Amino acid sequence: MMSGKTSKTRSTTQSQLRPGATVAASPSRDSPPCEGPIVSQAASKADIDSLKSELLCSLRSEIIEVFKSELRALERTLGNDLLTIKSELQAVKAQLSSDKAANEAAVRELKGTVAEMERSLSVCTDDIAVMQRDKLETKCEDLETRSWHNNVRIICVPEGPNSSTTANVAVLLKEALSLEKEPLLDRSHRTLQPVPKPGERPRAIVARFHYHSECLDVLRHAKELQRIQFKGLNISIFPDHTVKTAKARAAFNEVRRQLRGIEEENEKALDPYRSTTCQFKKVLEGIPQTRPKSDPRPPAEYELPWEWKKEQIVRVLSEAEAQLHNCKEASFLVRAGESATSKYSIALKSSQGCVHIIVAQTKECGYTLDQSSCVFSSIPEVVHNYCTQRLPFTGAEHMTLQHPVPRTH
Repeated sequence: MMSGKTSKTRSTTQSQLRPGATVAASPSRDSPPCEGPIVSQAASKADIDSLKSELLCSLRSEIIEVFKSELRALERTLGNDLLTIKSELQAVKAQLSSDKAANEAAVRELKGTVAEMERSLSVCTDDIAVMQRDKLETKCEDLETRSWHNNVRIICVPEGPNSSTTANVAVLLKEALSLEKEPLLDRSHRTLQPVPKPGERPRAIVARFHYHSECLDVLRHAKELQRIQFKGLNISIFPDHTVKTAKARAAFNEVRRQLRGIEEENEKALDPYRSTTCQFKKVLEGIPQTRPKSDPRPPAEYELPWEWKKEQIVRVLSEAEAQLHNCKEASFLVRAGESATSKYSIALKSSQGCVHIIVAQTKECGYTLDQSSCVFSSIPEVVHNYCTQRLPFTGAEHMTLQHPVPRTH
């Protein structure tokens, strides 16, 4: 493009120079011959200078136009790019703002959760510490109580030299309780109290038996005699208990006094498994008081109208106990019941012996072990439930039906 303009300029210049040359040449006719070369050189120099200036101006204007057009195009391109970048930045800013709000809400929620967990953890830690302390106290109390099982406490024995030695205490127990032989004692001593002054009550003697059976025998004799006379003195013998156990027994004294006159309730209190055993009064309730037609014996051979049933019950119970005799604890046997109100019963081997549990049948033909327990539609459901759930009886609440024993025919 520039070369085209330059050639045009040259042609224009040449067209402009030609008349000038003609004009300059025409006076040369009238001018003297010596002035012609000087005038032509000056005119050529002026034309060259004007050509240079025109070329520079033309180039300058063209370059300016080119730069302006390029700048305008660049401005348009940059403007579009800047608008795109601006919109993208605004979108990113909006997203960051929403993310920031969500993060702040999540952080606040986490802080609240952490604070709540800290409070709960603090409470749980305190509870666990208390439970561990109580468990440790209970275990220590139990160990201490077990270590005192062979101990007895003898009260009102006068103070004196060698009055609490094992030999003298053994002789005292033998003579005071009329025992066949002197019990074997591991040790005996006075309670850890200051020596009483004259006229004050003597300290108790704590004696430990080597054999637990002898300890129980001495306590049984002391309970039967109640007031023990020995060389003109009234002495008392009691089991040696820890402070906590003694307080618990003292709190039960009033209840024991009220139950002492009730023979049946007293027997249940002494034997926690009595309520789950097959008692004749419970089993024979509702049984007809007449001899069945299938029994060939005459009525004169029976002491009671229901003696036939009692003999059958004793026989069945003996067979169940004999079958469970060599089985391990928690073994059980399901057998046909001998009560008119129950078709089934369960014999259970426990540490106390054989426990006979009556499976009562409801009016809706359901089965239950207790009035307060669940009712099941079949005996397998009863067994399946109490294989995982503990039995609903006081004294047997720690036991479940674990080892089934097949019934022999």
